[in-house]
Amino acid sequence: LFSLYNKGEYAEIYDLSCDSFKNATARKDFLTVMGTKMKILGEFKGLKLQYSNVINSKSVELYYRVDYINYSLIEEFNYIKNDGQKICLQAMYTDDAGKHGEVIKLH
Repeated sequence: LFSLYNKGEYAEIYDLSCDSFKNATARKDFLTVMGTKMKILGEFKGLKLQYSNVINSKSVELYYRVDYINYSLIEEFNYIKNDGQKICLQAMYTDDAGKHGEVIKLH
């Protein structure tokens, strides 16, 4: 996902998400949010898994410390396995308020 993000291929990220994500988030809105995210955070540089939470046999939450050019912050990714689908992104959350960890301005 992050290589697609750095290339500005936000539509590809959207296409890889679960149907439930697409039903909750309009494509146009997602593309706008991702473009704004790139302008504020900058390009992705690296990440480190902070913790995970297995919800059940079909759902897991992963929390990463993600470093971008301009900021380092926590991001949450929720993946599920749907019937007939591969594991897919159900939700993602950028913790820009510092709820799960400090937001660090790098530049």
